[in-house]
Parts: sequence; C-alpha cells; structure tokens
Amino acid sequence: MFERIKGFVCALLVITGCWFVASSAKAEGEPNHIVISQVQIEGDAANDEFVEIYNPTDGCITLDGWSLQYKSSSGNFPLTTANRKNIPKVIMPAHTYYLIGGSLYNGAALADATNTNFSLSGSAAGATIFLVSSSAAVAAADDISVVDKFGYGTSADSALLVPTTSEKPAVDWAFMRTFYTNNNLGDFQVGISDPRNFLASAAGLSCNPPPSDGQNNDASTTPENVGGSNSTTTSSTIKSLLVKIYKFLPNPAGEDVGSEWVEIKNLDSQEINLDGWLLDDKNSGTGPAADALALSGNIAAGEIKRFVLPLEAFALNNSGGDEVNLYFSDKTLADTAAYSVVAYDDGVFEFRDNIWQPPTISSGSSGSSGSSSSGSAVSYLGSSNFKINEVFANPAGDDAGSEWVEIYNSSSATSSLNSYYLADGDSESWTSSAYAISAATSVPPTNYFVVLLPKDSLSLNNTGKEKVKLFNPQKQLIDIVEYSDSPENRSWAKDQNGKWLFGLPTKGINNNLPPPQAQVVISEILPAPTGDQDEFVELYNAATTTTDLSGFVLKIGTREKVMAPGTQLSPNAFLVILADDLPVALRNAGQDLSLYDAYGRNIFSISYPKAQAGESYARSEAGDFFWTGSQTPGETNQIVLAASDVVSAKLSAENVKTTVTAKSFSEYNKLAKENKSLSDRVVALESQIGELALAITNRQESPGVEQNEPVNNEQVPAAPKSPLSSYKYLVLAILALVFLIVLIKKYLFSPNSKV
Repeated sequence: MFERIKGFVCALLVITGCWFVASSAKAEGEPNHIVISQVQIEGDAANDEFVEIYNPTDGCITLDGWSLQYKSSSGNFPLTTANRKNIPKVIMPAHTYYLIGGSLYNGAALADATNTNFSLSGSAAGATIFLVSSSAAVAAADDISVVDKFGYGTSADSALLVPTTSEKPAVDWAFMRTFYTNNNLGDFQVGISDPRNFLASAAGLSCNPPPSDGQNNDASTTPENVGGSNSTTTSSTIKSLLVKIYKFLPNPAGEDVGSEWVEIKNLDSQEINLDGWLLDDKNSGTGPAADALALSGNIAAGEIKRFVLPLEAFALNNSGGDEVNLYFSDKTLADTAAYSVVAYDDGVFEFRDNIWQPPTISSGSSGSSGSSSSGSAVSYLGSSNFKINEVFANPAGDDAGSEWVEIYNSSSATSSLNSYYLADGDSESWTSSAYAISAATSVPPTNYFVVLLPKDSLSLNNTGKEKVKLFNPQKQLIDIVEYSDSPENRSWAKDQNGKWLFGLPTKGINNNLPPPQAQVVISEILPAPTGDQDEFVELYNAATTTTDLSGFVLKIGTREKVMAPGTQLSPNAFLVILADDLPVALRNAGQDLSLYDAYGRNIFSISYPKAQAGESYARSEAGDFFWTGSQTPGETNQIVLAASDVVSAKLSAENVKTTVTAKSFSEYNKLAKENKSLSDRVVALESQIGELALAITNRQESPGVEQNEPVNNEQVPAAPKSPLSSYKYLVLAILALVFLIVLIKKYLFSPNSKV
C-alpha cells in the first residue's frame, strides 16, 4: 500500500514539475520585442546569405533608425561603420517578417533590403549579429540599444557550432529560431532555409490606433497605419502607386552622358523603401532591360529624389520621343512618362496640359526658364558640380547662427561658390529672401564647404517638412534636399550609398566618418572637503588642440550639467567646476561620474569609492586614480599618499586606456617599502655619526686612552699625534654624510614629491 501511495505521489510531482516547466517555457517563449528569427550564412554563392527578423508580439512595432551590426569572432568593440547595415523605416504589424539579403542573395522570397556593407562568416570561428534600435555603433555586448543578438561558431556569444560539411543539408541551410529563451544553443537549430519577407507576411495587415484607454505596455510599439491610400499593399516599404515620376532631363547642355537625370516624388503619406526598384527607358515588351538603373534607399512622404543616369545606364532620346518607366522591385510597372516632342538643351520635362513636355521657352531666351501660355512661371534645375551634402537644422541650444549647410564639389577642379544662393521653403523659384554665399568660397576638387547661416538669414525648420535649395549665380535651381522633423543635434546627410539619413553631424568631412572623439577626461574630484575647501570636479583636455565643450554633459549619478555654448578648453588645460555649478552634491559614500560629448557619446566614466575627508580623488599621469592629500584644482595633480592609503578606481575599460591593476599597486608598495628601508638606514647613519662625534670628543679630552680601543664594538683607527692631521678626513666624511642626509630628506620625503 505504501509503495502504491509513494508511486502516486512521485507521479503527481513529475506531472506538476512538467506543468511548471512548460508554463515557465511558455512565459519565456513570448518576447515583447523584435527578434532575429533566421540566419543563412552561406548558400550557392559566397554572399548568398540573409538575416530574417520577426515581430512575435501582438502589436505593431516601428523600426525607425534601427540597424543590423556585425562582429567577427576576433572583432573588438565599438563596432565600425563598415560592419553596420541601417534598416529603412518600417512599421511591422504583429507576426510579420522583414528580410535583409546579402549582395548575392537569390532565395525564393525577395529581400526587403539589401546589405552590401558586410558579409557573414561561414567559418567555424563564426561571428555575432546584433539587432540594434539605433544606428550608433554598438559599444559592448550588453549595450542598452541591443534588442536581440545571434552568435554562432566559437565566438564569445555562442555555443551554437557551425555544422560540418557532412552535417549540412544538401540545399541552402540556415540557423532557424524555434524558441525564445535568449540562449542561442537552445533557441536555434539547423534546417533548410525558408526565408520570409515583409511583402508577403504583411499583405492585408494594418496597424490600428491604440485602445481608447491609452494603455500600451510595449515601449517599442508605435501605433501607426501601415498602408497609405492607393497602395498596392499595406506595406510601408515595398510598393506604392503614389510614388510617381516627377521630372526628367533628357538633354543636358553639353555632354549628355552621365548628366541626364530622373526625379521621382513620393505622394504617399508614408516613407517607401526603393531598394530593388528600377528606372528604364522605352519598354520593348520584356520589361526592364539589362541597362536599367537600380534604385536604393528610402523616399520619405512628400520627398523628391533625383537619380543621375551613369555611363552604363540607359540614355534618353533628344528627338523622336522616348519613355521613362519606373518599376517595382518585382519588375512590375509602377509609373510611366512618355514624350514625343524634341528635348532641347536643359529642357526639364514635366507633366503639363495632360502631357509630358519641357518648359515653354521665352522668345529669344533659349535654354532658360520662361512662362507658359497661362502665364505661370516654370523653374527647372540647371547643371552644376555643386551638390548639397549635409544639412544641420537643429543644433543643441539656440539654433540662430548655429545652423549650417554643407556643399560638395564633385568635380576634379577647384570651383567657386561666389554668388550662389541657399534658400528654404516650398517654392522652387529663386526669391530675394535667398541667402547669398560670400565671395571667398573656393572649394577644392572632391571637397566640402560648410555654409554657416547667420542669424539674420535662413531659419531651417526643426519640425514638419523643409526644403533646402541651392541656386547658381543665374538664379537657377541646381539642387534640392527635403527632410522632415529634424532631431536635435543630428544632421540630414547623404551616406556612402547615396541614402539620406539623420545621424551625427560630420561638419566639413566625409559623412561616413564619425566626428572625432574629444580627449577630455575627469582628472580630479573633491567629494568631502574640510575647512574652507569647496567641492569640485576638474576636467582636463589631453588633446593638442582647443576643444569646444558646448553641449557636453557632466553626469553625476542621475543628475546632469550641460556645458554652456561657447565653453572652450585649451590644450593641456583644466576646467574646474565648483559646488555651485555641479548638478548635485557629491556623495561621501562614493558615486559614478560620466562625461558625454555634444552628440551623446560617453567619453569618460569614473566611480570613486568612499571619500577620504579633505582628500581629492586624482588621476595620475598613467591614468590611475588615488586619494591624495594635496588638492590641485586647475593644476597638474600631485599624488601625496602612504602605501596603506592606496584605493583602486573602478574605471570604465572602454573609456580609459590605462586602468589600475594589481601589478601597479604591487610596484607602488614595493617602492614604498624601499623608501622606508632607506629612511631607516639614514636614521642609523645619523646615530652612528653621533656616536663617532662623541668618541672623538672623549679622545680629545682623555689623551691617555689607548688609540685602538673599540668604541661600541667598532674598531676606531689610531689617531695621529697632530689633531688637525688626525681628524680632518673623519670630519670631512661626517660633513659629507650630513649633506647626503639633508638631500635625501629634501627630495625623497618632500610633501610635493610625486609617487
């Protein structure tokens, strides 16, 4: 009977345990964020690869400014621009997929975006892929912006090994997610590739507004409508019949090859991804030809984008008529523009009077803008080597006088911007409100010129839509850039692929190079002053040039101090921030301090332990921190301490090149012991000198004493009969020892000596 009861209890426990494990697994298997769902690292070509992401939640999630970042097994943090793929803005309904293909991806499902920035390693060493909620470089494996990561091979983030040749399926294979426990080994398994894209998974889906009570527990979810009116699907990234051919130039003045262009305009209410779209000329019945121009990047709602036709692309006819055709990425027709009239020099075609035709030429003014029969002014884009390359519309603090526009000289010769104009607003015609660029503006070939907009000139919008336009001296529009809702301290710039994105300002340098990081450190902290001392935090500029601290942030705990505009710190100079200017009082029990640059990047962090009364926490030349009794605000730090007072600093290894180590403290303690030993020897020498002096005095007072008698167990040499000749060498030796002791005390044990 007992055995039967025991068996029943055991069975009950097993069932209960299984239910508990299953319940726990179910809870863990329901993430509230976007995840990496499938990864193909190799196919039938080197870059036949993809990364698939998935929205497992029951709500819509907006990916805006997100990126996919890659770290090889031997790579280091922070990750580089070359290993980052920025993901176009997309609103993912519940349970939809988004597919990012490699440069030679050829799977059955069309890629929603193409990654040409990096390729996935197929070696056993493997790598790590990070899905990031920003475009900033991942600084560490546990970076707060990392939404999900997938590690494979022998990389530090994985125990999921790359299968051997015999273990791999005969067809394309991938790592496929089957669970969501945040453990690659348990969550993924190798299987035959099954890529899924947004076009198919989001068809017929939409994102509804939030409930009337306003409850929304998912901070990453932004309720929006996915589809726009007349869209072929509800996708925000793949297709829209509201993306139209806007204008085109078949016959530029001079050489046509490489100078013809086509503009398209997004009339939809949402941003559209153009990756894989095509432009081509007259259709021979087979769709886009081999010389069609492949498009890429995003086009925002209301944005106009120009695509210059390169040498290898199709060319438009100047006479006899032709067509411009716009195709979706699946090669179905999106829009067409046909013309039959002659294309004269610099005649920009536009849709007027129900037909595509160039602007009407005024009598006697060939190649310039004129008036149509209805009297309305018609403007067109002239040709120029100057292009707008970056727009900084929303600097931190007061915008007036701090906004700027960067212009790029694409030619191979130095060119002048003298009498060119910058303007804003919707009108594409020159007006007297345009800002005239000063005369001294020669721009070297393939170089940049930054136009700083004075307070009394243009004022670029921070919210809503804005157009920035460049006019040549003949007041013809030569370039136009449009953006919406500029974030603070970010610029609207063209990247290496020709895509316009918001990112860190790169004033006067290549847009793909991040601004150099300041070499400013926290060098001294006084948390527990005594007497008439005042709390302070000291900054030091280790650079050889002056650093502009405008917009820098000193963070103490959770409180922040923003440096005022115009704050400058000279090279190798100090800035002392006293208690009244600190954002919060320094804690005696210890505290975290961080320094951020104007772009929000953390450039230095330090945590000090429990404060020592009257002592400052100071940085040595080697980068180590010690408690010191010598405060030096605004001056080079002097480390004055005993070996027993050494306290280690908890430094951020990413921001400080040299950290305190056990070895450095061991060497310090060894030096302190050697100093003490030398000090003891000096004391012993002083004692011996005193004894010798006493012995000499006694001998002078008692001439009958045997000269070879020991004194304190030391043999004293026999004294000559003449006192002067007998003791002169001994006196000189004593004087030399005294002088040596004085020097040792002065330079070895001085309060200002460095340890």
